Amino acid sequence: MTKKSFLPLIMALATFFCLASCDKEDPANPGNNTQSSEIDYFADFEVSTSIKKRCAVIEEYTGTKCGACPDGHERVRKIMEKYPGKVFSITIHQGPFAPQYATQWGDAFASQAGVNSYPAGTISRTVYEDGIQQDRTKWDTRCANIKNQRTIVNLAARVVIDTNTRHAQIMVKGYYTDDADTNSHLLNIAVLQNDVLGPQSNYGNWNAEMYTEDGQYRHMHMLRDLITGQWGEPVNETTKNSSFTRTYEYTIPEAISNEPMVIRNLEFLVFINRSHYDIITATQAEIIYK
Repeated sequence: MTKKSFLPLIMALATFFCLASCDKEDPANPGNNTQSSEIDYFADFEVSTSIKKRCAVIEEYTGTKCGACPDGHERVRKIMEKYPGKVFSITIHQGPFAPQYATQWGDAFASQAGVNSYPAGTISRTVYEDGIQQDRTKWDTRCANIKNQRTIVNLAARVVIDTNTRHAQIMVKGYYTDDADTNSHLLNIAVLQNDVLGPQSNYGNWNAEMYTEDGQYRHMHMLRDLITGQWGEPVNETTKNSSFTRTYEYTIPEAISNEPMVIRNLEFLVFINRSHYDIITATQAEIIYK
């Protein structure tokens, strides 16, 4: 048999193997390959059921015209470096020393905390014998005490951001390792921004490494928005071994208080309270960009 006589057989076999191996088109969705379905970014997302320790939250009240505030910023930065993943910060620009970066949320928090000087801070919104507002010299000790206490609820959070549409999908899960002393808690999701370059008064040489060569200041953990509103959303599954899942859709604004919202500089801090006071624990959300 000549080489030419093999040609029809070879072409027939090639066609057969191609049809056998190529993906078939879905007749219900012509033109769509069955292997191109949307990725489920939450498929493996779980919350721990093991007994954990609490994480502390420093809410720091500040302003660009406050010359002593960089001392507060530096103290917070060093506390977070000292206890990585156990202490989180929310920097709230509010009051007479905050001509920029203020949001709609800060005044209500400051009023509850009785803020009357700057910098001021609360530690997990705990009411101590000397009040809720704590002098900055006490922040380290207060955080150290909280992080060594057992929490009754574990939190996990994941955020998936489409960088083209600025749309964020958020999932939060909680698991109670013990009974709560109330029937309802409050879940909060704060949107924070890092590396916001701007002015900052400074009476000393505090937090010097946060100044750029051209004299701008890198503002960190700046409160931008609260997805769950001023005081959070109720969680009613507060008995031992109970769990909850919450999902949210959020479109990241182009700017808040005239400051561009840079997607890659954002943090999402999730925390849960007994009431408007007493933050039980917190976690920083994992962020996935797509």
